[in-house]
Amino acid sequence: MSEHIIKRANGKLLLTGEYAVLDGAIALGLPTKYGQTIAVIKEDTPQDKLKWESLDMYHDIWFEGTFNTQTFNFSESDNNDTAEVITRILNYVAQQNPDSLSYISKIRIKLDYPVKWGLGSSASVISCIAQVFGVDPYQIQKDIFGGSGYDIACATSNKPILYTNNIEAEKKVTPSSFRPAKPELWHFVYLGHKKNSREAIKYYKDIVQDKSQFVSIINQLSLDISTSKSHSEQVAILNKHEDVVSEFLNLPKAKTQHFEDFNGVIKSLGAWGGDFVAAVSIDKNIDLDYFYQKGYPTVIPYTSIIMN
Repeated sequence: MSEHIIKRANGKLLLTGEYAVLDGAIALGLPTKYGQTIAVIKEDTPQDKLKWESLDMYHDIWFEGTFNTQTFNFSESDNNDTAEVITRILNYVAQQNPDSLSYISKIRIKLDYPVKWGLGSSASVISCIAQVFGVDPYQIQKDIFGGSGYDIACATSNKPILYTNNIEAEKKVTPSSFRPAKPELWHFVYLGHKKNSREAIKYYKDIVQDKSQFVSIINQLSLDISTSKSHSEQVAILNKHEDVVSEFLNLPKAKTQHFEDFNGVIKSLGAWGGDFVAAVSIDKNIDLDYFYQKGYPTVIPYTSIIMN
């Protein structure tokens, strides 16, 4: 008789600490109501093959492959690059938890948001796998994708978190009391394309100047906004954060590039140049037509996407 195992992981948006979190800075991560669900079918007898399916929010399959349960090489796949990544994940699971995959006949992962959004889809897959098979999700991510791990932390949190991968810190993950003072003035705007996180990490790592002062400033800004209860103060902190990161990276701000006449702050979230930005109005509700007319139809209110 088959056993069905179901787990879920949240997506994420990174409000503060992008790039600097790679060097141990404190970052404020926002788990999203959107995420992924894994369904695993375990049989009574050992299996020779494991079928993997990845579904989008409309239940359409966007990846499928068949893997050998001993070697985890794929015999069938419609995307070899994705299959190679899954092979590495399955091999890690097998190394850390021997025979845990031997009885698995099928793994199905389903998104509840559009594939193109990102929202840490790789991290939520890893978190789902780790929950089912009892392995370390941070180590999987480190070995396969790189990154700081904040998105792994967001995957199983039901509220905002302060995260650091600084080995001297007492905790990597601390629940945060952060909440916008005026959430009705906060929206998230999708810029229309997904940024390659590995390329963004390489860009940052290739910056040779001393990063200690940069990390220190970001630490303070993350702590300040985490406890701030004032809308004007939160806007000021986000503006300063954008200025500091822009100067350090020598990259233009999203507001300068896309929304220069917006009456408020436009805050990049994660790797600059793609995915979502936060749009925080100074003193009045956002006119959604402003974004629509600029070619950005996906504008989501804070309370509709963020867990809090």
